[in-house]
Amino acid sequence: MSLSTAGQQQNKGLEVLRIFTQPWQWQDSRTGDEKLRSHMAPIIYFADNKLVINYQKRPLRGSKQEPRDRRLDPLSQDQEAALAAFDRVAAGNAISLEQEPGDMHFFNNLALLHSRSAFYDGKDQAVQRHLTRLIFRDSELGWEIPQNLLPNWSKYYDHAKEIERFPEEPHPWAFSLEGHD
Repeated sequence: MSLSTAGQQQNKGLEVLRIFTQPWQWQDSRTGDEKLRSHMAPIIYFADNKLVINYQKRPLRGSKQEPRDRRLDPLSQDQEAALAAFDRVAAGNAISLEQEPGDMHFFNNLALLHSRSAFYDGKDQAVQRHLTRLIFRDSELGWEIPQNLLPNWSKYYDHAKEIERFPEEPHPWAFSLEGHD
């Protein structure tokens, strides 16, 4: 039998939050690119009296399709433990949205964690899924962007309109700009 007090659980949660406010090494380039690009930034911020979350697994851990580049420092045991604890809490509090063809979902990526589940993309149109990622900004009503996030955010908004493209074919990371994967 295993027992833990509410205080012990609270301390673990506070430790995860502390670790998430420290700088992490984020991978900006694709694994194996000749030029390795990365930046240091925390996962959570406090900006304009709001808790801001920038949590993306691929730039932190890598994925099956694209492992973390070996030239980057590996995550520490504390970082791995914090990510695992955070994932458990997020999964335990997740809600599912039933989706129908034509549905649109809008999320504030700074305020709400969201994910997409695995799917089978068959040849028959009835079992195909096409998700399009659109990135909006409201300069007047939008949340303040923390300083460490500005370089990544500026690639979406500070560019010539001529390089924008709309992805016609489904692609897991169909960005709105040519040259960004």
